[in-house]
Parts: sequence; structure tokens; C-alpha cells
Amino acid sequence: MLILASASPRRRELLTRCGITFRVHAVETEELKNGASPFVLLAENAGRKANAAAKDYPLDTVIGADTGIVFEGQLIGKPIDSEDAKRILRMLSGRTHEVCTAVALRGAVQDDFSVSTKVTFKELSDETIQSYLDAVPVLDKAGAYALQDHGEMIIASVEGDADNVVGLPCRELLKHLHQEHACRTLFWEFAKITTMVIGGGYVILAAIEAEFVQRRKWMNSTEFLDLTATAQTVPGVIACNGAIYLGYWMRGWRGALAALAGTALPPAVVIMLIASGVAQLPQEAPWVQGMFMGVNGCVAGLIAATAWRMGKKVLKGIFPLLIALAAFTGMVYFRWNPGFLMLGAVPCGIIYAVWQMRHQVKKGEKL
Repeated sequence: MLILASASPRRRELLTRCGITFRVHAVETEELKNGASPFVLLAENAGRKANAAAKDYPLDTVIGADTGIVFEGQLIGKPIDSEDAKRILRMLSGRTHEVCTAVALRGAVQDDFSVSTKVTFKELSDETIQSYLDAVPVLDKAGAYALQDHGEMIIASVEGDADNVVGLPCRELLKHLHQEHACRTLFWEFAKITTMVIGGGYVILAAIEAEFVQRRKWMNSTEFLDLTATAQTVPGVIACNGAIYLGYWMRGWRGALAALAGTALPPAVVIMLIASGVAQLPQEAPWVQGMFMGVNGCVAGLIAATAWRMGKKVLKGIFPLLIALAAFTGMVYFRWNPGFLMLGAVPCGIIYAVWQMRHQVKKGEKL
């Protein structure tokens, strides 16, 4: 059983959304607020919470966490009143800060880790600040804001794990909770995917997205896009490349070998068993043609579903749309190699990012 040593409703919601069974056991501990660097303070406070709860649940796994906002080397706490909240929001306006969560695992699993996420605020006018404070009660929130509560009013971008900003880095937590069994899990999950899924590498990527992004939440959509881009760009089979990438990302070279073995071995056995039988099928028979027609239609649907989910995440703005249109045209009408298309998109993206950064700097200078 997992024990959450926190009364935070946001952490409860995050763990529940991940499908984790747990029990809440809030503890009262004296939190350190100064005397060391912000990251050391957060780690110490998380450890104190977990240690206190582990005394009552020595045979279970206890989760202690502490989240803080770090700006210019200082830990930003909760505002003491509305005027203090306005001061904090003005200070963060147009700037980038870090949200760091330190997590301590005690009891059956002993581990410590921390995750940082960069959050950039919009340029906030006094009217916007007042509107946000009217809409969101912030006196119980570090930094006087919450991403999940009308965050679009004040936040320009989030670089990293958004769950971490809310209060708990669930994907990293899941990796640490399951790390003892991660290699075995990687092997069996990829074995299941490659044995049951028919239709080639792109369908395998769709199955990886469904299993590891949607269900297990071991990756987010951005990380999956990185996996997809890498799997298609480098030489080799897309399915194997994707498995190696995810396995290494999860558990280093052991995870990479486990995922690759799960991807290659079961299908190889199945193919050898059925190859002779399939070769004897009457290819012209209507039922055989109908069978492959149904499979092909399902494959196209799976690829389209994954493309739709990915498109909603990344096709925001004219530049990604133009790149997507160019890649589609190159594949459909000119039959260009996907790897060459990916390599061509890299310098285009770099040039656009540099131009956008310079544009924002000039805009800030004018302000």
C-alpha cells in the first residue's frame, strides 16, 4: 500500500488520476524555511514528512513531498495577504522561475529525488493581477498562483512536467516506484504490444503512446514526440528504435535491452510459426482479401488517431502548421525519405526558435 504523507487535495487528485491506490496519512512536522539552499530545504522537508509517516507504516511505501518556487536563488513562500500576493505576482511578471518538488520515499522503498519545472509568466498589468486574485484564492499557494486555477491568465509557458507545478511529479514518481520491476515490465509490455498489434512500426508507435503515455503516464506528449522523431530519424526499424529509446530513457542500457528483446523475440517466434501457414493461403480468395482489407483499415485508423492526438499538442501556430504541410506534401507527392524530412525540419526549427527569441527580446526592449 502507498501512503501519502500530505493533506494536499491537489496531490490526492494527481495520484488518483494516475490510477494509484493509496491512503492519506497527513503528518505535522516542523518545516525548515531558511539556513540552506532552497533545493536542500525542500528535500529536508520532504524527508521529514516521509520519516514521520513511516513510523506508523513501516511495511508500506510512504511518499513525502514538498513543493516550492525558486526565483533568483530565493524560495518564494505563500503570501501573507492580498497586498503581498500582488507584490509576488509583480515580481514574477514577465520572468522565468523554477517550481521544484522534492520527493522522499520511505518504508518498503527507500529513495529521494527532485524535479524542477521552468514557468514563464506573461507581462502582467495591475488589472490582470487584480482579475486573477479576484478569480483565484491564493493565500494558501506558494508564489500566489496555481497552474490549474486559471493559469492561462498569467502563465506564458511551462517547460517540463506540468504535474510538478501542481504539486507532484507523477511520471517521475511512477518510475521510482516501479524501478525494481521496470525492466521486466518493459519486456512484457513490449512483448504484448508487438505480439498483439498488427500493422508495422507506425502502429507500434500508436500502441506505445496508448500504453506508456495515456495509461501508465510514464511519458508526457512532448516526450513521446521526441521518441517518435528519434525513432524515425535514425537508421533502423521504427518499432525497435522506439523501444530502445523508451527503455534507455526509463532504465538505461538494461531497460533498452529489455524493451528491444520484448519487441523482437515474441514476434519472431510467432512469425516463424505461422509463416508456412500464411504462405499456403489462397491469396485470391475473397475471405483472404477481406481479412487483409479489415486489418489495413484498422491500421490506418490507429495511425490517424495517434496523428490526431499529436497534432492537437504541437500544431499551434503558423510555423508548426507549415512544417507539417511541407512534410505531408513531401511524403505524399514526392515520396521523400522520412528521415531526410526530419533532418530538414531540425535546422528550420532552430532558425525559427532563434528568430522568435530575438523578436521577444526586441519586444521587451520596446516595453
